[in-house]
Amino acid sequence: MPTQREPSPPAGTWVTTAEITSLLPLHLTGHLQLLACSTHADDPQPGDHLVGLLTALIVRGTRSVGATLWNVHEVPAILVGWLTGSSNAPPQTALLAAVGWLRVATVSDILHVVTEIHSRAITVLPPDDAACAVMRSTMRELSSHPQHWVPYKSPFWWAAFVLHGVPA
Repeated sequence: MPTQREPSPPAGTWVTTAEITSLLPLHLTGHLQLLACSTHADDPQPGDHLVGLLTALIVRGTRSVGATLWNVHEVPAILVGWLTGSSNAPPQTALLAAVGWLRVATVSDILHVVTEIHSRAITVLPPDDAACAVMRSTMRELSSHPQHWVPYKSPFWWAAFVLHGVPA
């Protein structure tokens, strides 16, 4: 007898922490990066008062979670995410290195990494994908600045990235 599939939620539906803690199998997940705005914040929905997003992910088995303390700009988030995710180092070391790099990266350095990300993205994403558009826009904007300028040296750009859970 075939098993009945649950209906897919409508587009734009939020996943609650109750659903994460009861349904999402993360026991094999070593590190999960949440690079959207304020993912560290504990802003529970009705019924979620005892478990926030980070706690739910760790309870379900994720060993560590990278999150943000406040709203972050998409370019630094993409850069930190790319550098952390492409590192073979433990998550805390990779995140520390990515944030350290962001603090001192020149326009030339950033353009090099953004170009690499874009060249890989266009092989797997449709040309009209929003991520590809962001990369192209970023490359155009950065190209108009002096190559030696360090645009993300202020803590505003890099201090929001944090790690929770088991550091290694």
